[in-house]
Amino acid sequence: MALTTTTTADSAIPEVWSALTADAREENLIVFNMFDRKYEEEQGSKPYDTIHIQGINNFATGALTLGVGGTVTYEAGAFASQIDLVIDTHAYHAFDLETEAEMLTNINLMERLASKSGYAVSLKMDDDAAGLIDDFGTNTVGVLGQPLDEEDVRTAARLLDDVLAPTSGRYFVMSPYQRSHFMGIEKLTNSLYGSALGTIDVNDQKRGMFFRSHGADWYVTGNVEGSNAAGHDNGMFQKEAVAVAVVDNMRTVSMYEIDTDSTKHVIHSLYGLKEVRDDHGVWMKGL
Repeated sequence: MALTTTTTADSAIPEVWSALTADAREENLIVFNMFDRKYEEEQGSKPYDTIHIQGINNFATGALTLGVGGTVTYEAGAFASQIDLVIDTHAYHAFDLETEAEMLTNINLMERLASKSGYAVSLKMDDDAAGLIDDFGTNTVGVLGQPLDEEDVRTAARLLDDVLAPTSGRYFVMSPYQRSHFMGIEKLTNSLYGSALGTIDVNDQKRGMFFRSHGADWYVTGNVEGSNAAGHDNGMFQKEAVAVAVVDNMRTVSMYEIDTDSTKHVIHSLYGLKEVRDDHGVWMKGL
């Protein structure tokens, strides 16, 4: 007896192609915009490729005492070494989309690919910023691959206090793995300590800012250098530790290509980063 099955009737069974897509997740990119952009803002729309940053040091001797009949002693001003913020990174991402492919799919490919292209450039910029944390050589705490504790955080805050780093614009950036360890420290999660340290909400799993304690805003992102196996370059810093200037910010250019019947799409960013105050950052080696 012949039996009609889904195999024999396969050509009659329709298939559905969903317009809803399961796209790759995107990390919360936060580090680049935590750094100091005042030098960029000062320039406005003027063209430049380098910003020379000057500095004036404290006088070496300070105030003197003038005795009876004495002569005033004059001291020359002391200038810090010039720091050059150079616009030396041109990041871009480009793709080419065939018109026929765009027309025959049930997904808005141009919109989706353009979004992912922008994310690629933003990720590059954030990678460059996060890569500066382990350059903070004046101040370091912790050991890579081992958890940071509340005492390490207090030490980092004290190191910033020691150099008179402003209390505003202080950030503590860490990996999700390190955040998970902090969630197990009673001093940081028990509301009985809240008046002094604040309290981590152990049920709050979001990326981005999640806590404020020890004079800094605490942020979590997976885009800090390192790995769960080797440890991560977490960091506490005041924003003036690094200066950032963006000349060309996510400029988008699209062009129809007649020879290939396609649309070329490119996103550009032109920027520079420079460590200005090394002692305003603490490389916090941890999980």
